[in-house]
Amino acid sequence: MKIVQQTIASLGSPVWIEPLDRPHASDAVIARWRHINGRLRIATADAVRVCLSLSTGQQVRHTERDRALTKNVLAGMSSFSDQGFLPKRLRGDAEVVQVFIDPASLGPVASSSVGPLVAPAGEALRRAVIQLFVAARHDDWRTRRVADRRLRQEVGDLL
Repeated sequence: MKIVQQTIASLGSPVWIEPLDRPHASDAVIARWRHINGRLRIATADAVRVCLSLSTGQQVRHTERDRALTKNVLAGMSSFSDQGFLPKRLRGDAEVVQVFIDPASLGPVASSSVGPLVAPAGEALRRAVIQLFVAARHDDWRTRRVADRRLRQEVGDLL
């Protein structure tokens, strides 16, 4: 996915990155980044992105429907971005987990999306990302598959 390469170009190499479902799968990726005192710009996406902040102090600014929105991020906050979201600027220290999902893998629900969307993720989506993150770090493939399905269901509901 192009957005993964763009994110690496903006944030640098992730602490770790791997496919979600099975080895060498390309329809979803989970990664963890850490950047210190960064001023970064991330371009539009070709994927659905779910981001979970592991730290406090990052400032996120994005443009939505002809207005700029700025938010100070706290640890545990999560956000959801549909494919084609508008450029985002990041400033400050941050440690984040990001999940990138190819919209084609979500089926017809992804093609019915209404355009760029950046929204705070609901509690269920946040829990699914945390469960997936923990399972990935512990190589727990059973829990990982369950969390992946749960995450995709939550993303589908948002779309």
